[in-house]
Amino acid sequence: MMYSIGQFSLITRISVRTLRKYHQSGLLEPDYIDEDSGYRYYKEGAIERAQVITSLRELNFALKDIKAILASCAEDDDILDRLIEQQALIQQELSRMHNIQTGLEQTIALVRERQQIPVTSNQIVIREVDPVAVGLIRQTGPWSGIGVLFRQAGRRAGRQIGGPALSLCYDGEYRDEADYAAGFILKKKTNIKGLQVLQLAKENCLCVIHNGSYQAIGSSYERAMAAIQEQKLSWSPPTREIYHKGPGMIFKGKAQKYVTEIQIPVQSVT
Repeated sequence: MMYSIGQFSLITRISVRTLRKYHQSGLLEPDYIDEDSGYRYYKEGAIERAQVITSLRELNFALKDIKAILASCAEDDDILDRLIEQQALIQQELSRMHNIQTGLEQTIALVRERQQIPVTSNQIVIREVDPVAVGLIRQTGPWSGIGVLFRQAGRRAGRQIGGPALSLCYDGEYRDEADYAAGFILKKKTNIKGLQVLQLAKENCLCVIHNGSYQAIGSSYERAMAAIQEQKLSWSPPTREIYHKGPGMIFKGKAQKYVTEIQIPVQSVT
């Protein structure tokens, strides 16, 4: 069955003017054009394509994108498959945008946390840190793996644990593949299977307490490094982080209540 452009317009609810535009752009071509009158006619099968075009336009698809979708359909029966493929692509994009939204929320929280830190809070001090025995597991990798090291070190150290968790960073800069160790302060230096047991020497350290999430700890390092420059000191790794209050093995707690002591070995520059 063939429909004149006027009839086709009534059926599809697309204006004649728009149908002519679709024809000129190659989006929806008529099945027959009368050579004498120039009048356009459409077969019944074109109705489905017209409905798809209208639906996609209502979803703010660009004409060029709709044309590409329809051009990939060798037959009208292929339209459903293409639409399902588009749905899957959109689902992937929604997932990506959700991840972006989550990342923005975290970034906003970090900026707010940083802006709320009083300049006079947690004064920086230089003090002599006492020697201490520690049991550590050292690795090279992303910092996201530190939680696994703490769990392993905790199981291996067991009753020998005599203090809070700590980490040592052997790099003089931040690296995605960091050289670091994680473990616990021990009651005394003793051999423990699966752990590197060290006696950290007495040394002068620039110390600052960081209150809040680990993601915002960079602000405390910024203050520490500024103090090192102002006091004309030199520093050397490994730096230490002592986790006086942090996430538990089961319950993470509130990140804003975490308490981390940063210790950076420093020396006077002569």
